[in-house]
Amino acid sequence: GRFQFIPKYPQSKFDGLPEDAWTGFLKERKKDSATRENIRTLSVSEQKRILTVGSCLTCHKPETPVMKSILRDFNKTLRLRSKKCILPLF
Repeated sequence: GRFQFIPKYPQSKFDGLPEDAWTGFLKERKKDSATRENIRTLSVSEQKRILTVGSCLTCHKPETPVMKSILRDFNKTLRLRSKKCILPLF
């Protein structure tokens, strides 16, 4: 249940992030850095939600009822999960 980001490329001199990262891994950005207008970095809570759904996808196919349910009501679906489900530890 632990995620980590291991960059393949060195840090950029422009934003201090590895060249293969576009947001700090589970870190809040002090300022937005994006390659397009009207785009922002993901907050830590948004990153955690995405990683949680990603952990569900390791066992559940995207088209299954449980994965469709998580799109409709994320928190309710997590509360109803099986004891077999392993969620990330943050």
